[in-house]
Amino acid sequence: MACGQYSSIINVWNVDCETPIFAVDIGKKPTSLSWSYEGKLLAIHCDDKKIRLIDPRSNSIVQDNPGHLGPKKPKLTFLGANKNFLCSAGFGKSNRREVALWDLRNMEKRV
Repeated sequence: MACGQYSSIINVWNVDCETPIFAVDIGKKPTSLSWSYEGKLLAIHCDDKKIRLIDPRSNSIVQDNPGHLGPKKPKLTFLGANKNFLCSAGFGKSNRREVALWDLRNMEKRV
């Protein structure tokens, strides 16, 4: 791949066997990524300002919701093992800093 290009495909590899475990096309350039503590979910923020939750076992996007709307890229992290919350730190439309808490069972709006 040439310098400056990116792929919208997220690949997870088994490094012992050097074989891919799964790949999912998220459609946009990823800007932040976080694994849940148990490895059950993968949270990704993309250039289109959406947060996507991926289930690696089913190889699918399980939720696709709006994130921070500002121009700067946010960061994501899961809040501990066996918790149903995702935290994001980013910026709003007016370029003011925002911290948001998302309930993984329904991410349509912030907690």
